[in-house]
Amino acid sequence: IMEIRLLKDPSELSIWDQMVDNSINGSLFHSTIWLKGAEAPFRIYGVFDKDRLMGGFVICLYKSRFWRAIGKHPPLTPYLGL
Repeated sequence: IMEIRLLKDPSELSIWDQMVDNSINGSLFHSTIWLKGAEAPFRIYGVFDKDRLMGGFVICLYKSRFWRAIGKHPPLTPYLGL
């Protein structure tokens, strides 16, 4: 059974960066270094098969005038799914 969950622990973020480095679809834009540099609050959701990270996506949260928060890409970032 696949599970989607928020990556919270720094060790999980390290595993995310390893997956990005090893993926043919991974790019600088997926790395936590880029995301931290974009200075937008972000969350990474991982897709796990048991304990193995298989993929995931990033959501950057911004305050909205009409909603509590909206998720979108950080500045200068073309895409974030992997």
